[in-house]
Formats: sequence, structure tokens, C-alpha cells
Amino acid sequence: MLQSLAAASYRLAVVSNAAGTIAQQLERARRLLAGQGMPQVTTIIDSHVVGIRKPDAWIFQLALDALDVTADHSVYAGDSVRFDVLGAQAVGLHRLHVDLYGSAPAITLK
Repeated sequence: MLQSLAAASYRLAVVSNAAGTIAQQLERARRLLAGQGMPQVTTIIDSHVVGIRKPDAWIFQLALDALDVTADHSVYAGDSVRFDVLGAQAVGLHRLHVDLYGSAPAITLK
């Protein structure tokens, strides 16, 4: 999915409740996947670095500001209803819940 979005000229960002390590993790993944088309992430927002954690709407706004886009022209994909979906909703982002393990209860988004 990320490769398709990047190929269509979408700019990608990562917003993570990490411990100051998400940039290093992405770089390690880039090295491991060299030659397999790992898409370029243009913005990394690490909660430990910026001092704000998801689901606080401001952490999502930091990513929007860094990308110079508005929420209504953006989509946030995440695996947590509480931290990702509801946090992104609070700032007006379109949301996509990626439930890889089928463990989340069904929710209705407004």
C-alpha cells in the first residue's frame, strides 16, 4: 500500500508513540529492504522527540504542518482505534483502521 501511494506521488509521514527510536527503526528497515522498493518517508513525528503522544490531536497536526497539507486532503492509517483512529479523527483526518489481527471491535466512524 505504501509503495503504491508513494508511486502516485503521495508524501508519506510516520506519527508514532515511540521512545525516540522511530527514525532509526525506519532506517534499519530501509537497509534490510534495499532494492525492494521501500517508499521514502518525508516526515517522522516521534512522540518522545516532540513531547506529545497519540491520541492528542496536536501530534497529528505537527505532521500535517510538516507536510504542508490540510487534514481534509490527508489520510491516516493506523492499527489502534484508541490512539490512531480516534486521535486522527480529533484533528479531522480521514482515517483508515488497519486491524491486521482482527482483534479490534467493530466501530462506526462519523
